[in-house]
Amino acid sequence: MVVTTYTSTGASIDQCTAYVTGLQPKTIPSNQVSIVEPNGNPIIVNQLSTIRISLVTVDIISYSDKMTVTLPTGTTFSSFSSSAISGSLGINAAQTSFTSPTLTISFLGSGTIPAGFQIFILVPNFQPPPSTLTTGNFDLAIQSSQGFPKMTSNQTITATAGSLSGSATPGLFPVNTVTSYTFSVTTSGPLTSSGSMKLAFPSVLSIANSASCAILAGTNMATGPTCTYSSLDNSITFTNINSAAADIPAQTFT
Repeated sequence: MVVTTYTSTGASIDQCTAYVTGLQPKTIPSNQVSIVEPNGNPIIVNQLSTIRISLVTVDIISYSDKMTVTLPTGTTFSSFSSSAISGSLGINAAQTSFTSPTLTISFLGSGTIPAGFQIFILVPNFQPPPSTLTTGNFDLAIQSSQGFPKMTSNQTITATAGSLSGSATPGLFPVNTVTSYTFSVTTSGPLTSSGSMKLAFPSVLSIANSASCAILAGTNMATGPTCTYSSLDNSITFTNINSAAADIPAQTFT
C-alpha cells in the first residue's frame, strides 16, 4: 500500500510504500476434499486407475488461478498427458503439467468463481500406494497466477488390497501323513522389494516350525526365504522373498 500525507490545501508532503506480510491462506476443511475412484470403485493397491480429486472453495477465486496437488511418497502418475485431464471447469492443457510429485492445473475462462463452488478434476494413470497403509498427505492448494497460495488443504487415501488366486497340492495324499505342499500363487500387482507373504493354514494341519521351510520359484523371487511360524493363527510369514532390489512383478509363482 502507498501512504501519503497532505497539507490542508491538498499538496502532498511525504509518501511511502508499506507492505503487508504474514498473511495466511484460508484452509479448506478436510471434509470438503476427496480423492476417490470416479465410479465408486475402490482404489486397489498397485493397480492403475483414474482418480477424481475434488474440493469445495471457501473464497472467491479467479479463472487465472491454478490448482496444485502434491502427491505423497509411494504414489505417482505412471504416464501423464494434460489433454487427458477433464473436470468441472475447462482445463488449459497447454499450462497444465505434472513434475513429480506436483500436479499443476490451469483453467480456461475469465472472471471469477464464487465461494462454495466444487472443483473436481479427473486424472488417469494414477499409480496407487504399494500397500493398504494409509498414505501421507496429498497437499492441495489454490494459487494465484503469481504463485501465492489462496486456499490450502490436504487429504489421505487408503487403498484396498488386491486379490490373489492360487492352489495347494500335497506331496502325499494319505491322511495323517507328514508331507510337503506345493503352492501356486498368482498376484495381480507387484510386490515391493521389502514385501512379505503370509500363508494361513486350516487348524487340522500341523505345521513344522522351521526358518527354512520353503523354496520359491518365480521372477525376482529368492530361492530360500525366511519362514516365521505363528501358532496364533497357524500361519507362516515369508520374508526376504526378493532376490533383487527391484520389485517382484505380478506373476504366478510356486
